[in-house]
Amino acid sequence: MKIKTKKSVVTFLLLVAFVCFIVPSVALAAWWNPFTWNWGNIWNSIFSQQTSQVQQQPAQNQPQNNQNANSGPEQQQNQNNQNSVTTNIKSVPTQNYSTDYQLLKQPRGDESTRYLDDGIVGSGTYAGYHKVIGLQISGELGRAVSYFVFVTQNYKTFYFDPQLTQNFPGTDDLSLFDQTKVVGKVSGIPINQPATISLGNFVLVRQSYFTADTFDDYTIGKNFNELSNNISGLRFFSDQSMGNGFQSPNSSLQDLSNYISGITHVKVVDQFGLLFNYSLVSQENHTRQIQIDQEKTYKENPFYSSVDFSPGVQSYSSYDLPFPGGCGGINSSGYVLKNVLMSDLVPVGKTLSGTQLYTFKNVNNPLNKDEYKAKITNVYEAGYQGAQAEAEKLNKGTSEPTFNDYVAKNPILIFQDPWNRFIALGEYQYLLMGGCGKPVIYLYPKTPTEVKVSLEKPTQFTADIPTYNNGWDVLANPDGSLKDLQSQYTECSAINTQAFGSEYAGDACENNNYPYLYWAGKVSNIYPSVGTGWVVAKENLESFINQKLTVIGLNEKERTDMISYWVPELSAKNTPYYRISFFQTAEMNAFAPMNIFPAPNTVIRVFLDWSPLDNNNLNIKPEILTHINREGFTVVEWGGLKQ
Repeated sequence: MKIKTKKSVVTFLLLVAFVCFIVPSVALAAWWNPFTWNWGNIWNSIFSQQTSQVQQQPAQNQPQNNQNANSGPEQQQNQNNQNSVTTNIKSVPTQNYSTDYQLLKQPRGDESTRYLDDGIVGSGTYAGYHKVIGLQISGELGRAVSYFVFVTQNYKTFYFDPQLTQNFPGTDDLSLFDQTKVVGKVSGIPINQPATISLGNFVLVRQSYFTADTFDDYTIGKNFNELSNNISGLRFFSDQSMGNGFQSPNSSLQDLSNYISGITHVKVVDQFGLLFNYSLVSQENHTRQIQIDQEKTYKENPFYSSVDFSPGVQSYSSYDLPFPGGCGGINSSGYVLKNVLMSDLVPVGKTLSGTQLYTFKNVNNPLNKDEYKAKITNVYEAGYQGAQAEAEKLNKGTSEPTFNDYVAKNPILIFQDPWNRFIALGEYQYLLMGGCGKPVIYLYPKTPTEVKVSLEKPTQFTADIPTYNNGWDVLANPDGSLKDLQSQYTECSAINTQAFGSEYAGDACENNNYPYLYWAGKVSNIYPSVGTGWVVAKENLESFINQKLTVIGLNEKERTDMISYWVPELSAKNTPYYRISFFQTAEMNAFAPMNIFPAPNTVIRVFLDWSPLDNNNLNIKPEILTHINREGFTVVEWGGLKQ
């Protein structure tokens, strides 16, 4: 009886084993079979949350050097998919803001200063000191951010490193700070994100601080691509700023986000949550920029120049962000493409450093057509009499090319970046009309106040009165009159007082009494899209613009100043109608963010975008204007598109 029972137990156990292991293994192709599971990985995943949030990526996902000559199209496409890991943004370390140490004398008008503990200095004279980042974030000015770097032993006395200060002119002394707390200056304090990160034929160049709370807002409800890297303590994230519905101002496509997932900027976060913007540039671009910085001059520096290419590459003279428009300038970046396969492309040659260049196999690709529209059709066929002659003069006598002639020299070049993503660049040989024409900035503090103003984006100035020396530093009065506190940089005799719009500047400079800050040029950023506006007859321009500026909130003097400049500018085109649109404060904050210290309570920005028309047949949705009431320290800026 006992023997029979024992046999029954054995039989039962064998049956259980058969049902639980063998049958599922066969049925599910070993997927469920515990004997095939990688228990080491499972164990690691269970306990991975106990490890640092900033970890080195697996070796197979580390950046490549773009040397794909020995791999076929399918293999390269697989690499392209593997080297961007989709991650929810909540995995980024949260910034742990510290106590408000109240190191700056003057509080922000719209947001308080924040302080972030960013670890301990590891080496050098101040090894062992605590590193503190002071952040000032201006919501009024387009989320413009300035940061200050301090070190301290006891959180009672602090030392300031002016070499690491961003976006404030004149901060090489301690005048901005409570000097009972900030007692001295230091130099050479490292921040965790290096100034440059070399990635084979490319370089990541640190640009600006990017707040984690903005980073969260920016990605809320979305997935965000984490990019592999081999630098311990840092994590890289791709910039997917295009979003659904993105459309370049010169694009004929209804939705470029079907073709473009983002721009080549990369965001780098450390283990304390401190996050910086980086630009991904070519090694050739980086080498040129070092020379430009040494010369201390502004020069446009494209992502690639034709001298960067091997002999035999059919190309234009330079390449940068495709589909430009308005007064946005070169910003050494490209678009990250999506829905593109290697089979869609054809190689056209290499750069001198060995990066393979491609273009679209189908010359009628929509992006080729869009580049032709942006650079040729919109300039040579601008919709008013004389446009063709102006375009030919602008482009040194070059007549309008046909589409086939244009694409024969590869107006769109494509390459794979260190993560094997396809990046598109557009030619910059054909020039666009104009720039940002006479933006002027009025400052109205409640009492006489020293005010520091700077433009966050790199800007190629064609005019700056008084001279922009890493920003403006002025004594502003409640009536708007300004005294330049850096007058040694402005040579009054060099100002062209015969130039339209600068007639006042000679006397203003001699007396050091300016009505406003005046600048003109091109901003290294993507020009905003235009989708609304009005068609206005030439004879109604002055009254129409005056009425709209009143709605926005400009006073009589500001309206008169703007109209006296822009109505003659528009009328010079001598067409019967004009398309009139305005970029308001939100659009200008995104396109050309400013840094102003002390921070204003009210900011009103308006920018006139327009085009001449031979008739009034344009069907455009009317624009909705926002009125802004003035409270406290007020800043007003107006400008327009020079054509």
